[in-house]
Amino acid sequence: PAVRLAFMRKVFAILTVQLAVTAASASFIMLHPDARHFVLTNHAVTLAAIFAPLGFIVALSCYQHRHPHNLLLLGGFTLCMSYSVGVVCAAT
Repeated sequence: PAVRLAFMRKVFAILTVQLAVTAASASFIMLHPDARHFVLTNHAVTLAAIFAPLGFIVALSCYQHRHPHNLLLLGGFTLCMSYSVGVVCAAT
């Protein structure tokens, strides 16, 4: 049970960080006019942020057992997804 509890804590800690980064990114893009203008006018960055998570998922499946690499890839995935959420929030 101790190993399972430690695993669950780690998973929920990672999920909490992902949700916090997403909320912070969306809030920043919504509340800062310059960031909102950048997001709404630079379509190339938006397209990259939409399609890059697929590459991160493929890379994560290849590096799932390599500890520092998988966390960095998960961080990149989180940043791309949080930017995408920020784009949606800015457009509405």
